[in-house]
Amino acid sequence: MREIASIEIHLLVKELSASLDGAFFRKFYDLGDGSFKLQLSKDRRNRLLYCSLLKTFNETEFSEEAESASNFAIAVRKRLDGTRLKSITQHGSDRIIVMAFEGREKHNLIFEMFGKGNLVVTGASGKIELVYKPLRQKERELLPNRQYLFPESDSPAFEGINEEQLDKVFDSIKDSDARVITALSKYVNIGPLYLEDTMMRTGVNPKESARATRHQHQNLKAALLKFLKDADVPSPALYSENGQTVDYAITPISKYERMQKTTFKSVSALFDQLYVSERTASKGDEKRQRELEEANANVEAQKSAVKKLKEEEARSAAAAHSIFARAHEINELIAYLKEKKRVTPEELQSAFKNIKIKAIDLKNKTVTIELEE
Repeated sequence: MREIASIEIHLLVKELSASLDGAFFRKFYDLGDGSFKLQLSKDRRNRLLYCSLLKTFNETEFSEEAESASNFAIAVRKRLDGTRLKSITQHGSDRIIVMAFEGREKHNLIFEMFGKGNLVVTGASGKIELVYKPLRQKERELLPNRQYLFPESDSPAFEGINEEQLDKVFDSIKDSDARVITALSKYVNIGPLYLEDTMMRTGVNPKESARATRHQHQNLKAALLKFLKDADVPSPALYSENGQTVDYAITPISKYERMQKTTFKSVSALFDQLYVSERTASKGDEKRQRELEEANANVEAQKSAVKKLKEEEARSAAAAHSIFARAHEINELIAYLKEKKRVTPEELQSAFKNIKIKAIDLKNKTVTIELEE
């Protein structure tokens, strides 16, 4: 599934902030592969937040446990123990979510939902204390004991995008030879799906240059303002075709009009539905894989046992054949022993040169011999 768009993060943060601000921190789980779960408590009820870097950040009813707490998870728990969630915010219109916790000390969980995705824990001074994926780049470093710096961005917060702001944006791109969708996305960071749909509804070809479409900029500005107004009261939906989920959106998308649509009461509920099946399937796949491995191990053990039985059967058959082939010699040996009553191994060996005498036990009246095959 595609990466989460900035406008979708904006709406998720808006919903979660209204629902979870003031909640007590309870637990943090590292689920592996860039997925996390936070357990919070508010109004005497446990609340679960699920985050998959680049994909989602939503409240969920589905709960899965990490097999064991990672060092990263333990370190996060240690810092947030006894704190309350002061706020959940989006940094500007970037794909960055900041959870601010307060208690004996202040800490921020910063979820970076762009690039390769990351989770950073900072202290009150903004210094990095923990980082999920240490990063060292020329323009930016995410390493312990370094000051956390947000990436540079020209995109204003969605609340700050108005007609006057858009006039400045279109004035700055009117002579650009870049594709209009590329030029606009630098300043209006709503996400490729929504920007493309807004253009198509206005009759603007996203692949044309900003310069070539300048006569349509006023109509496009009006369409963008309408989109932002509509998005403020979202109509989240999953789109599917032939029983398979194709995409999701927080406003109607023209190219999906003929597809089956499943609507949701909130953006968080949409994302939970979208990814809970993936999470359940993942756990189911892991269980099936373990069961398959156990079954394969049992089959191999049975094969080994059958092989040993066949080998033992072959040895027993060979021994029986040898005994049967030399039965007359064995009978003669038995008759000799009955007649002699007492005999030494040397005497017996001398009398029966073709039979190897291994031992004589007079007490138990047994003789051990070896027959060559």
